[in-house]
Amino acid sequence: MKKIILFVLAFTAIATTFYAGQLMVKKTNQSVAEKEREHGEEEKEGGRVMSAKYFYAIKANQITGKIDLADVYKAEKQADKLQQTAPAKEIDMTWDFIGPNNVGGRSRTVVIDRNNPKSMILGSVSGGLWTSTDGGLNWAEHPQNPDLPSKAISYGVQATNGYIYFGTGEGFYYYFGFGAGGTPGRGVIVSKDGGKTFELLASTDPGATPNINFGWASVNKLAAHPTKNIIYAAIGNNEAAGSGSGLFYSDDDGQTWKVPNGINNNDKIGWDVVVAANGTVYAAIGNRYFRANDGENFELLNSPDNLPGDFLATGGRKRMAVAPSNNNIIYSIFINANSSCLQGVYRSEDGGKLWVEIGAGGGDFFDP
Repeated sequence: MKKIILFVLAFTAIATTFYAGQLMVKKTNQSVAEKEREHGEEEKEGGRVMSAKYFYAIKANQITGKIDLADVYKAEKQADKLQQTAPAKEIDMTWDFIGPNNVGGRSRTVVIDRNNPKSMILGSVSGGLWTSTDGGLNWAEHPQNPDLPSKAISYGVQATNGYIYFGTGEGFYYYFGFGAGGTPGRGVIVSKDGGKTFELLASTDPGATPNINFGWASVNKLAAHPTKNIIYAAIGNNEAAGSGSGLFYSDDDGQTWKVPNGINNNDKIGWDVVVAANGTVYAAIGNRYFRANDGENFELLNSPDNLPGDFLATGGRKRMAVAPSNNNIIYSIFINANSSCLQGVYRSEDGGKLWVEIGAGGGDFFDP
């Protein structure tokens, strides 16, 4: 609680507004719902679109009109200083708990401990980490939750040595011009004791000086090699383009990260990376599609003849999956960024060389 209060005060001090994505709000004369209706639902463009713009506006730098990640991390550093000098009990603020009651928010990822199948850790994009020791029958907030570097958990994975990694940041949800409610992350956190304690990997801190890399503000996907101690990270967003986005890997428990052989990130968004059971790695970087049969040396596969043009052209989210039954069967799904609707689903039976459309966007079966 203390850290949340100080976080808000720090942002006020630097004349920027940022929503920390916590579950507590300060009492005001006007409810959030009323403000949302006032600024969004009565507008001609429609409630959801205008609400998205409203929530972006209240978090943006009030001078530039954009969410500046430099502001975010500057505020966090100021909050840390305030916490050391001003105890929370001395701050005259009243807070009310507003939820969740029966809805816990967007649960994004679950890691099941390979050494103990009943031990599970769930990550949500606004509520941090939650744990279960009985196979998911009961859940409790992780003891470190109040002090995590970021509660915007995006994806989790466990390496062959048992280390558990969680990426942070809502790159898909907030970095496209006007997004709604998304929160920039703070790189990757790791647990070396089966999920009991987590620490931030300093190599992935997007605001760390002198090696600032805002690509780590959005860890869109993590993947682990099945036999080698290698972790892959697809990172970045539109706002961070040109700031170290793309595909990276680490073979030293996340202490350092390198660009894989054959990959030319060119600061493009790292959309997705998946690893088959045999160690073959597939990655979508910007408008390019790569494969590494040995898990380390990548080749560019896409061309007009073997990858759907829409998959390359769309600026929306791209995701892939490998069939558990066959390492060469790959599925690709992509979203139309302009309409936020499904644009298409494709399937490849030869490791991504040739693709067949199995679900057209807007069709009877693929129109969520």
